[in-house]
Amino acid sequence: MIYTIMTYRYYDEWGPQEYRTVGYYPTLEEAREAVETNACDINEDGYYPYAIIEDVRPGLYGSAGSNPIFFEWKDGGYKEVKEPEEFAQLTSFTMG
Repeated sequence: MIYTIMTYRYYDEWGPQEYRTVGYYPTLEEAREAVETNACDINEDGYYPYAIIEDVRPGLYGSAGSNPIFFEWKDGGYKEVKEPEEFAQLTSFTMG
């Protein structure tokens, strides 16, 4: 399993918009640290105020049924937040 990181600009009823998957890590701890420390300025100086970490299993559609972790840029850093209501029926945010 890998942990992918996606940043995005805003969301609507269709899910994240203006997004990019910026990378992945072999452990959740490494992925979380990268997001929480804004490694390599993944926030891009405010352009991407939201981020998702998603666990992805090997194979096709490996992120289906994942356990995404959501973040929002607040007070100078990414902070974990509750899943937006608009995303309740969505899956496979970062890959597939």
